[in-house]
Amino acid sequence: MTFRRVNPATGQYSYESALIDDSGRIVTAPRTGSSLTAVAATAADVQGLAAAANLRLTGFSITEAAGVAAAAEVSLRHGTTATDPEIIGVNLAADGSVRDFFGPDGIAVPNGVFVDIVAGTAKLTLFWKVVG
Repeated sequence: MTFRRVNPATGQYSYESALIDDSGRIVTAPRTGSSLTAVAATAADVQGLAAAANLRLTGFSITEAAGVAAAAEVSLRHGTTATDPEIIGVNLAADGSVRDFFGPDGIAVPNGVFVDIVAGTAKLTLFWKVVG
C-alpha cells in the first residue's frame, strides 16, 4: 500500500510504501535495501526464494486467486521442498488475503523459501533482504 508521509516541521510530504495490518494501520515501511519477489497465481508448489547466505524473510502478502473464488491453504517452508520445516501456514477464505511483517531483522532463511500450495490457488509477494 502507498501512503503519504508528512514532515510536520515543513509540511512537505512524500509517498512511500508500507505494510498494513488487518485494521488498516501502518505497521512499518520496508527498510532501505529490502527487496520483494512476486509469485504469480498458482496452484502448484514453487521455489519462492533461492538459498543465499544471510537471507532474511521480512514479510509476505498472500491472496486467494482462483478463477472462481475458493478457499486456499499455503505453507511457506525453509528450504526447497514441501517436506522442509514450515515457517508459517496460512488458511485463506474465498477471496481472502493476509499479510505479515517480521520486523526489520526478519527470519533467517539461508536455505531459501519454498511455497507449498497445499490447497487452492494463491498469489503472493515475499519481502526479503540479505544482511551483511
